[in-house]
Amino acid sequence: MALTSGIGPLARPSRGHLNSDLFASGPAHAVFTHPVEKRLWAEVEGRKVVDTTAALMLHETGLLPVYYVPVADVDASLLVPSDTVTSCPFKGKASYHHLRVGDRIEHDAVWSYPEPFDEVAEIAEYCSIRFDAVDTWWEECQPIEGHPRDPFHRVDCLPSSRRVVIRVGPVEVADSSRAIALFETGLPARFYLPPDDVAIELVPSETHTTCPYKGRASYVHALGVEDIAWVYRVPLDESAAIEGRYCFDPDKTTIELSPLI
Repeated sequence: MALTSGIGPLARPSRGHLNSDLFASGPAHAVFTHPVEKRLWAEVEGRKVVDTTAALMLHETGLLPVYYVPVADVDASLLVPSDTVTSCPFKGKASYHHLRVGDRIEHDAVWSYPEPFDEVAEIAEYCSIRFDAVDTWWEECQPIEGHPRDPFHRVDCLPSSRRVVIRVGPVEVADSSRAIALFETGLPARFYLPPDDVAIELVPSETHTTCPYKGRASYVHALGVEDIAWVYRVPLDESAAIEGRYCFDPDKTTIELSPLI
């Protein structure tokens, strides 16, 4: 995400600025791969599908990063050939396999480029497994939430003394000078407020989302506005500072930030 979108140098267009045009002498659509030294493994129905320390991560302009794992490190007994074939203008022709574990079949869950274009020749002996086709992905002994974690992406959680006032129309929803300001690569700053600084009743929602850098978010309703805010009740370690705090959706509320106190 960080390299290929937002402020990343390989984004098209990029929100950042570089003193040279990388695309003047290179392709408009960039594909970048690099080795992943972490142990990467995945399970379906308790069965290990892949276990490797030789994965690649592939970044493409405008897309989330994708893991490619050595074909030799995938349990071949779980793969069923598929008739599906697709063509990518940047990587070549892809062939597919279904993933079968017991009675469960994930169709076209695994793809590879046996004869990729020369520009991406390094993926010839690799395949990719659709992230949502398995039950759990792991980096070493930590499960991965949502999508692969981009090593060029970071989250900074910083205590802030700025006054943050949240309103819905004329109603003041929250007022805090104890926010945690969260800065995440390629995304706008978010402000997480302690529950004691929220002035209205928040009603739990059934909505949940996952983030590979923060964890699992739960949402709340208020004042007739659905999913007005979210909270990470058990965040990942790098985002521990926002535990139990509420972040209000800027598209559903008015957020006012005062000068520094």
